[in-house]
Amino acid sequence: MDQILVQRERIKEFYVYEVDYLSLAASGSNVAGTFLVDSTANFVMQRNMVDLRSNTTGTWQDPAQTPITITWQNVTSGRSYMSAAVAVPSLYGSAQLPHIMGAMLVIPAKSTFALSTTNLSASAIYARFTHEGYKEYLHEYVA
Repeated sequence: MDQILVQRERIKEFYVYEVDYLSLAASGSNVAGTFLVDSTANFVMQRNMVDLRSNTTGTWQDPAQTPITITWQNVTSGRSYMSAAVAVPSLYGSAQLPHIMGAMLVIPAKSTFALSTTNLSASAIYARFTHEGYKEYLHEYVA
């Protein structure tokens, strides 16, 4: 009787998800943004970056000096990743360096990942939140 040996390997592919806010209105407006992890692979988040710009002049704004708070949630599973909103540099680093996650965050395939962002400053801001990592595919083949 012949036996069939099935080999499994994980294939990692660099990937970036981005959430853009064309205008985060001033003075405490709370805005949701999402990205959908496709059905073929988990997304493993490793690093996060942010680009903040003035809506009126387009000039760069230092994340450490811009009062924006953020929360993360996996809408599909209902899992919240923090007990309260945190300052943007806590999750996205400074403009000079990204935030490197202390432990990688695995977001399962078919998940909707949500950011809830609040701009506490006196002026509207354009914000681009970048989530860098890799997609992890499980590949099976007969050896």
